[in-house]
Amino acid sequence: MRLKDRKWLSALIAFCTASLVGQTGAAVADGCQPPWCELPGNGYQEHGTWETQGFAGIQWNFTDASPELVVGLRRTDTRSDDEVVGGKADLTFKLDPKLFLTPTIRGLAVVGGREIQGEAGIGLRTSDGKPLVAAGVQVPFGNAGANYVLGDGLKLYAGVNSLVRPEGRTSNGLSASCPGGYNLVNAAQWVRSDVVSNGKTCEKPQ
Repeated sequence: MRLKDRKWLSALIAFCTASLVGQTGAAVADGCQPPWCELPGNGYQEHGTWETQGFAGIQWNFTDASPELVVGLRRTDTRSDDEVVGGKADLTFKLDPKLFLTPTIRGLAVVGGREIQGEAGIGLRTSDGKPLVAAGVQVPFGNAGANYVLGDGLKLYAGVNSLVRPEGRTSNGLSASCPGGYNLVNAAQWVRSDVVSNGKTCEKPQ
């Protein structure tokens, strides 16, 4: 192939590649701006929605055959794909006058989606100073799980509480924007989810 022909072929390949990238949105990974994203250096990072919820509930301890009052605090971060991560702290009080002032204290990690989250952590039963390992699940207005108390075995429970599903991602009333040289457009279905916020993406004009 002649040198002149090779140059034309190279130029044609470059043009087709640029057109394809522009159409699929793959070239706009660095085009997201606040309120949903930021550009730390040349990188890309999406912001989720942090939320703190206080809660109260009633649960039944199946192993001890006793009702319990639960109060606590949960803090979660909802990310772009509705993945939820966070933490939870709670106090469980036996509805027994002799034991009410000696609650079980727990700290839990929270991981899951907006509809259901898994929980796991450690705690302390203050009535006798015994440590425990905990695991469970939380859905809107309900929970179930188990505490394994060192030296006293497994304590199964289920109950209802005031926790609703974590908030979805939000613009907090602000407007999305793009850096210079980009336009804010509706994202097509084939555009990668990591460059889409609230159905919008930043696209470089052709």
